[in-house]
Order: sequence, then C-alpha cells, then structure tokens
Amino acid sequence: MYSSFRKYLKTHRPKSETSSGQHFVECDNCETEAAQYFCKSCQGHLCENCKTEHEAKRLTQDHVVVLLSKYKSDPFVCQESKKGKCACTIKKSLTKEREEIITHWVPFLEKMQEEEEMKNTLLFMKVGAVKTEIEGHFDQIIEKFTNLKEETIRIFEEENDNATDAINRTILEIKENTRKLEDRRNEISYILDGDDEVVKKNMCMKIKEEKLTPKRFSFEVEDFCPGNLENNILQQIFGKQPAISSHETGPHNRYALKRNQFTQILKINLYCK
Repeated sequence: MYSSFRKYLKTHRPKSETSSGQHFVECDNCETEAAQYFCKSCQGHLCENCKTEHEAKRLTQDHVVVLLSKYKSDPFVCQESKKGKCACTIKKSLTKEREEIITHWVPFLEKMQEEEEMKNTLLFMKVGAVKTEIEGHFDQIIEKFTNLKEETIRIFEEENDNATDAINRTILEIKENTRKLEDRRNEISYILDGDDEVVKKNMCMKIKEEKLTPKRFSFEVEDFCPGNLENNILQQIFGKQPAISSHETGPHNRYALKRNQFTQILKINLYCK
C-alpha cells in the first residue's frame, strides 16, 4: 500500500524543472518532494527545502549544488569548480587568455610593430630632408663667403694696381726730369766753354724747380682684421641646429587605445635658417 501511495505521488506531483517528457525525480533526502537541485559533491537530488537545509549544515555547506536542469545539460562539470581550483576552471581561464591573445594582443602588437616601422620610414625621410637642407644652407654660406673672399681680393688687387701705376708714373716722371737736368747740365757746360755773348743769350733758359719735382703719393697697406670665429658667432651664421626629440607614450591601456588608430609619436624640430 505504501509503495502504491509513493507511486501515486510520483505520478501526480507538480512539474519540476524537468521537461514533461522526463520521469519525475524525487528528492533523495526527504524522498517525497520533487527534486529541483542536484548536489555534485554527494551526487544527490534535492528539493527546495532540503537544498536549503543541505547548504545550512556545516558538514555539507561547501557542497556544490546546482539546478537539476543545469546538471542534466552538463553533468560532467567538475565538482571543484565552485572553489576555482579545478582543471576545468583553469582550462576555461587559459582558453579565454588564448582567445584574448589571438583576437586582441597579437593584432594589437602587429599594429604597433607596423606603426614603429612607419616611424622608422618617416624618421629616415625627414632626417634625409633636413640633411639636404643643411647641406644646401652650408653650400650657400660657403658660396657667399667665397664670393666675399674673391671680391675682397679683387678690390685689394685693383687698389694695388692703381697704387703701383701711380708709383710707376712718378718714377717715369723722375727719370724724365733727371734726363732734362742732365741735358741742362751739358748745355751749361757748353755755354761756360763759350764766349760771353753765348753766355748772355742763355741766361733765361733756366729750368723751373717746381717742374723738376713730380707729384708723389704715399701708400699704406692696412692689415687684414678677420672676424671672430668663435663657435657662438659661427652658430649664429650657420643657424639653429636640428634635433630629434621624443616622449614616452606611457603604459598600454586596451580600453583607451583604438587598435586601428595611428598615433604619431615622433616629433622632429625642423632646421631653422
């Protein structure tokens, strides 16, 4: 009779979380109520009340109790999963980490490598451009100083030629006057050797002294006084030197950075003329 009553209860119990196509599962503790939970630690079915008592007892309070429907869908979940120390939990964590490596970190680092290689390219191009500008500016300085040197020497040599010509003209005039004086001396000797009438005729033929002395010029060569070649003076002429400066981007923040966003880190101070 008791077994018949139990059979009646099983067939007339309200539906639990098991589907209508499944047999009624009774609580293994009270053996009367419909089981809605399953204890993975002691492998027992529990109803709502017994599940509360089961978790309240010190001996069984650490047992892993899950919904019966969840257990039926995944009956092989490790019983230690609640403590987070089982192989299943570790595998899930490792799987998640592997997925994060594949979907985020590898693409992120590849993108970062691509950006660094782009920086190298830009650095090479910009440094090359600045070097070309330095060489051009330096060539202009050399050209201007060369022109200044040549013009200075040309003017100096021209002044030297003019002074030399003036001196040579004076020398020629002196020679000419000397020749005239020698002629006059010979003439005087001839007169003195003659009679008095000849002497009287040549008394007014005296050469004027002012015509004997040519115009003369004095010349002075001024010393060359080169400009200051101190580094600060040359620096002013050459211009501000170019430089490459950088700043650290800081630690990576996966939530703050966009993977496809290119951030230009490099800053080049362009050459200032």
